[in-house]
Amino acid sequence: MFNNMIANMYGPHFLMLQVILTVGIIIAMMLLSFLKDKSSSYPLPQKKNFDTYQIAFLRGRVDEVIRLAIFNLAEKDFIELHTKNGRTSIGPGLKELPADSNPVEVEVYKYAQVKSDDFSKIFTSKTAEKIDRFFLNHELNLEKQHLIFSENHYAFIKQAFLVGMILICSISGYKLLAALSKGRQNVAFLIIFAVVACILITKAYQYLKNQRLTKLGVQYIKKLQVMFDTLKKQTLEDTPQANFPVVLAVFGMGVLGDSYHRDMYKDVFRSSYDGISSPASGCGAGCGGGGGCGGGGGCGGCGGCGG
Repeated sequence: MFNNMIANMYGPHFLMLQVILTVGIIIAMMLLSFLKDKSSSYPLPQKKNFDTYQIAFLRGRVDEVIRLAIFNLAEKDFIELHTKNGRTSIGPGLKELPADSNPVEVEVYKYAQVKSDDFSKIFTSKTAEKIDRFFLNHELNLEKQHLIFSENHYAFIKQAFLVGMILICSISGYKLLAALSKGRQNVAFLIIFAVVACILITKAYQYLKNQRLTKLGVQYIKKLQVMFDTLKKQTLEDTPQANFPVVLAVFGMGVLGDSYHRDMYKDVFRSSYDGISSPASGCGAGCGGGGGCGGGGGCGGCGGCGG
């Protein structure tokens, strides 16, 4: 049982085998995920209306939606932000939000009515859960449009991960038993390498599990960024408030670092996604230029958060 190539392999040689096997498993997982993604064979969605909150959801899930809503509300004095000692509080503003406002903004506005010393708590609050539910139908549409990965894709990646873990654990466990059966006690490195290998494979799986955008989704975001690049430059240079929601939805809150808003929002949006980072949104290419972009809604109006 313990008289074969692996059982008789010298320790350093086996550790090298572990390294090669671990790297191979990680590469195989990445490659399988890449090959499983067939979205590039489908056409990019073409829609006439552009919803800023849907694009924000595309890029950074509900967290990015909330950040955009906070920016929109704070800019119009519906809520107030105060930073002290590195912590940002959120509270009521000088104005009252109209009842017929965007549902996302209504929920964030309600949350701000009870002042919180740490605004970041909103991302783990029931408010965030409620806002996330606004986008359930929209998220299903994104899957149908092949802009984000489906549950089947994640199930496939999980299977590849489990196979890889079983393989590395089986070989390492077998080698450990073989070494102990021969009276060898210097197996610390073997155990350490096995644990490190499992951690690295798990990290790779977590990375793949957190990827939401398909190839088509990435292409779609890039298309939007090219389309609105001129608007981005004009907005950051001339600071017209009406265009900021569109620019922030497409490029992320990181662009505030190049504007006069930098100091005001640097703590609020410190962890915000910049560029392509997450879910996908089936919003369209329309909205000619940048002139017709409304403050909180987007181009062609903000029709809420529906599909």
